[in-house]
Amino acid sequence: MNRKLFGKPMARSLMLAGLALVLAAGCVDKIPGDPDKELERYIKAVQESDYKTIFDINHVTARQLKFMRQMNKGDKERSLEGSYKQYKEIYLNVTPTFQIGITWAEKGFFPPGAQTKVGDPYYQVALEDDPVNAEYERATNVYVPVDVSYPDKTAAPEHDGKKVRSASYDCSMKKIREGQNVTVYSHDDKWFFGGCIVNMGKTTYHQ
Repeated sequence: MNRKLFGKPMARSLMLAGLALVLAAGCVDKIPGDPDKELERYIKAVQESDYKTIFDINHVTARQLKFMRQMNKGDKERSLEGSYKQYKEIYLNVTPTFQIGITWAEKGFFPPGAQTKVGDPYYQVALEDDPVNAEYERATNVYVPVDVSYPDKTAAPEHDGKKVRSASYDCSMKKIREGQNVTVYSHDDKWFFGGCIVNMGKTTYHQ
């Protein structure tokens, strides 16, 4: 995680105090909303090539969409259309892969025909040497485990020359921050897809 928490020079004590108040406004131990259900909806959209839903739930595109809607009307409509076309073109042309860290990698993780089981959301374990960022992370990000099986060998993702039979992922669901940098309301129940990590130790392969 990038440890540079704030993007603009401000009094750190005031910012941390504001963040503390935001976190104290509700119980962060209880995850608001349904990030697991939103992930299920996102996976379904990926499998069905429902790009509008993908665009609305993906953290990168949803965040861009949110701030574009705050622009003046003329610029807004033109920018929204251009952004939609740009990301859609990238999505349609990306080659499905089993690698993480690339744009739209989930297209390869959740192909049509894959069987998915979404688990319960959980918080990342806090870092003892960075309690401030740990609390901020809890307010903005949760993980949801997903087990996926690929019964169709020909459509399954490939890793090291082998077709994957089943895989386990930890998918990040994020919130979109309000204001310029740090405001996140604990009662905010909207979650957006932020990407997945492959648990290679649980990956099995077709013979």
